[in-house]
Amino acid sequence: MAQLHRKQTVGIKTESTQGTAVALTTTDFTHAYDVSITPMVELTPQNYVSTSLSRFADIPGKKYYEIEFTLPLRGSGTAGTANTPLGAALQACGLTETVSGGVSVTYAPTSSAASSNFYGPGKSATVKIYQDGMLHVAAGCLFDVSFDLEAGKPVGLKFKGKGIYAAVTDASFASTSILATNPPIIQSASATLQTFSAKIAKMSMQLGIQITEIPDVNSTAGILGFQITDRQVTGNVDANRELVATHDFWGKMMSGAEAAWTIAIGSTAGNIITISGSKMQYGQFKSGNRNGVASLEGNLLFNRSSGDDEVSIVFT
Repeated sequence: MAQLHRKQTVGIKTESTQGTAVALTTTDFTHAYDVSITPMVELTPQNYVSTSLSRFADIPGKKYYEIEFTLPLRGSGTAGTANTPLGAALQACGLTETVSGGVSVTYAPTSSAASSNFYGPGKSATVKIYQDGMLHVAAGCLFDVSFDLEAGKPVGLKFKGKGIYAAVTDASFASTSILATNPPIIQSASATLQTFSAKIAKMSMQLGIQITEIPDVNSTAGILGFQITDRQVTGNVDANRELVATHDFWGKMMSGAEAAWTIAIGSTAGNIITISGSKMQYGQFKSGNRNGVASLEGNLLFNRSSGDDEVSIVFT
């Protein structure tokens, strides 16, 4: 019987020690789409000289997983309580999680390891992906993430990362208790660019996480795991063009001006997400044409103020 692609479940949980897989509970599973998990192996060719032109077998070496999935941006439904699978994925992008009970859950960049149990910034995650009778388990996972923000639509967070390979097995689906809260759509968002209430059709933000392999002769297949070694937060925007007197996009771009920005998504307690920063800079802009409306399409640079503060994601 053919396996069905759509029959998949995705579970994500923060690890206590990087690379040591943790057991997932029913609430560690989440809705996801555009799911892909690919076992990767580095093959070394044996290009020996021979009396024959036929090839020799390659030798398998380093093994790991490449993983991609998109999660809906949504709160837990209760202010001050984390959406745990999403929180685990965000922490695996090098963000800290700060919970203020009954009030908020905040994610912010860090440049330091959470403890000696982790190789670098952030906390790694164990990812389990069931695929209609098969199970992939990847430990020590780290991710980059991009936010796609478009007027009148919910937000998808696109995660892309790597984890330690374990053999694929046959398995029945695990029991799950997946969060039922719907993701809010972007409307009445009080969005600003450099404190100006711009008319934004869509914008994006990518954390720009660099994930570096840690080779190790003492580890299985010669690889200890992965480490976050850099972060460059950037984005793009499609907004209505404005008169210079209203908001001087061009002048601010040329001067390298920095100022605050924000967007608030949702209006129901427990499912409000505010994304902001204090030092956003305009990159290269160009004039556009959005269905006959004069627009500006450009790059956004999310810069530090004092460090590890270029972006804040707050769930209330």
